[in-house]
Amino acid sequence: PEIPERWREAHRRAMAGEVVVAKADRLERRSGSTQWLHWEVQPWRDANGTIGGIAIYCEDITDRKQIEEKLIEREAYYRRLFAMAPSGILLEDRAGKILDVNDAICRMLGYSRDEVVGKDVRMLIPEECRTAVAADIERVLSVGSVSHVVTNLTKDGSLRSMEIREAPIELPNREMGIVVVSDDITERLETERALHESEERLRKVFENAATGISIADWDGRIINANPAFQAIVGYTEAELRQLQFGALVHPDDRRENVRLVRSLQAGERNFFDIENRYMRKDGETAWVHKYVSALRADDGAPSHLIALVTDVSARRRSQEALQASEERMRAILNTAADAIVTIDNRGTIVTVNPATEAMFGYEPGELPGRNVAILMPSPYSAEHDRYIGDYLATGEAKVIGRGRELTGRRKDGSTFPIAIAVSEVGRHQLFTGVISDVSERKELQKLVLSIAADEDRRIGMELHDSVQQQLTGMGLLAESLVESAECGEASLAKTARRLACGLKQVNHEIHQLARGLIPVDVDPEGLRAALQRLASQTAKIHEVDCQLTFPSQAAVADAFVATHLFRIAQEAVTNAVKHGAANRIELSLACENRAVVLRICDDGVGLSPSDASEEACVGVGMRLMKYRAEIIGGTLSAQNRSTGGVVVECRLSERSCSLGQE
Repeated sequence: PEIPERWREAHRRAMAGEVVVAKADRLERRSGSTQWLHWEVQPWRDANGTIGGIAIYCEDITDRKQIEEKLIEREAYYRRLFAMAPSGILLEDRAGKILDVNDAICRMLGYSRDEVVGKDVRMLIPEECRTAVAADIERVLSVGSVSHVVTNLTKDGSLRSMEIREAPIELPNREMGIVVVSDDITERLETERALHESEERLRKVFENAATGISIADWDGRIINANPAFQAIVGYTEAELRQLQFGALVHPDDRRENVRLVRSLQAGERNFFDIENRYMRKDGETAWVHKYVSALRADDGAPSHLIALVTDVSARRRSQEALQASEERMRAILNTAADAIVTIDNRGTIVTVNPATEAMFGYEPGELPGRNVAILMPSPYSAEHDRYIGDYLATGEAKVIGRGRELTGRRKDGSTFPIAIAVSEVGRHQLFTGVISDVSERKELQKLVLSIAADEDRRIGMELHDSVQQQLTGMGLLAESLVESAECGEASLAKTARRLACGLKQVNHEIHQLARGLIPVDVDPEGLRAALQRLASQTAKIHEVDCQLTFPSQAAVADAFVATHLFRIAQEAVTNAVKHGAANRIELSLACENRAVVLRICDDGVGLSPSDASEEACVGVGMRLMKYRAEIIGGTLSAQNRSTGGVVVECRLSERSCSLGQE
């Protein structure tokens, strides 16, 4: 084979007396294989020391060289791994001297490789932890691999949390060292700490929330329930874990609850909220408002149900009480005899009750939306709008909160007297007026005034026609007596007797006149005595059987009340005689159920169908009796008896009079 030039050069050098050595000479064979040789060429000398040739010593080191190349390749491979590893790697000897580091740990700690290699590993450890380094190294060398979390000091002085794995390793010098693999877990620990704090906050929220919170699996079995939820239903958490969501729902509400939960499970909705009833452990019912939603796993699949539950029992009770109150108020408004009208600050009618429509002649629904002036003729309508405007502007109440009388106007244009009281409703600038038809009262007032005037005229005529004439006659007798006395006539005694009789008669007539004005004496027995005189006089004058009884020996001490009761009895007796053609009249005064009851019964012709209608107050006499009963706080009724005739009854409660009994 062709001799390589390097070999020729080695030959020339050896012949010149030089020893030439090749520790690893690469030889490419014709077969394409490579052979590695270790050779040495020395000059060969004869006895005279003259170089006579060369001696070649050669060794085939191909196998060894291949092994070395593989080792070099492997070392390069591991060196690349060492350099490129994401984890920080540090190599230290037994004394803690840093032998090597990779780029990752340099990045973690902020140093360059040259700044740490050859330095003591303690430079990377906080000062308070450095004394334990030697013991840690010996522990690793004796125990083997060790993993733990340490704190490393960076170049800028900040601290990093590192998870390290330490293991013993044989160094190139055959001594034992330690390889340290580190991962910076600072962010992870901070995340875990934040997560833990978040979980702790959520736990506290769960446990301390005023709203009940319950978590169930997808089948509805309760897993967790916070104290608020336990308080709502009265079960402990351990007891609730034996139940399902649906078991707590009132039987009447379960169908709707099941429908909503199934729609949630079917993916038709993400949540629902509803108010229904829960059955508490003690058997009571609790109204709750609950918001139920699905909890989903990371892949979006539903895994749990969560319910946020608020006890609204108190609110429901308030609502029910308010509704009942509104219904009662509506019933009162609908049945009230007085008209009740609500208007806004512009005078527009908002609501009216049925009595308003009946009083003013309107159909249901006609009045709301119209101005309240439609119910009053001019000038009252204009004054009403002005009063409201002035009140809203100044706050000075001229009409608001006060009662007044004015004239109302019906739908047909007719007018009638009304009494109205207006009040403001809360702070909503709404006003409510209560209107009473006072036509009957006005008529009664006129009637009373007319009767009083007639009575005054009667008294005047009585005084003029009877008492005054008698007094005039007695005056003449007195003058005659004086003249006779002066003349010494014998008829003096006779004239004096006539004068005495005349004075006695005048005194009697004046007494009777006073008795007509004040029929009842001011004492508890006054009413009884007056009724007895009424019965006696009626029987004597009208020649009828008139009897008075006192079943319970009742006595009325109030003279005002007693006088009006007497007038009612007097009017009823007069009606029985004059209009009823009665032959027998029975008066009674009794105590029944802590009330005074005055009854006048007769056997006359009775009331006509029109007179026997409600309250039987079509006649003047009946209206007066009713009026008298009302002003003393009583009630009056008049109706036909089954045996014939009429019974008039005035009933007066104990609160309305001073009641006494013997």
